[in-house]
Amino acid sequence: SDELTFAALRHQWSGLKHPAGYVLHDLPQNENQIELLRNLLAEESRAVDLVFNLQVDNDALVERQVGYIQCTHCGAEYNLYTNPPLVDRVCDECGGRLKQRPADYEETISNRLRLYDIQMAPVLAHYDAQKILTQIPDQGDDVATLWKITQKHIKAYQAAHS
Repeated sequence: SDELTFAALRHQWSGLKHPAGYVLHDLPQNENQIELLRNLLAEESRAVDLVFNLQVDNDALVERQVGYIQCTHCGAEYNLYTNPPLVDRVCDECGGRLKQRPADYEETISNRLRLYDIQMAPVLAHYDAQKILTQIPDQGDDVATLWKITQKHIKAYQAAHS
């Protein structure tokens, strides 16, 4: 529940006193969480300064997830599209059987993404109306470039507010 999530966050938060701020991943995820986060931050006279939304094409997300397979024996992970095993459905590490989880079937993933988009639309609209939402284009597997883009926006914000 949202209340349980924020109770856990409040507990963890009490030990964190970083003057430069915090980065929260995947929070808030709905309108109720916007309010809970606002109240939590208000306790420390803080507010949400920046919100980043990583724009990833849903078809690309489906492909990444549908291609995910894992060894039932040793847990090694593969992707049929980006990191396939040498032998189809056989683990390179231990020779075990590779299996796709039901949670990674295309229909399941498509439904989850649809629900996510519906749920996040009002959250993104809320922060966009506050002029603190930054859309960041997908960088594929290039995490270093993604981080550089994000840092650029953080530094620009800090420069404008120091």
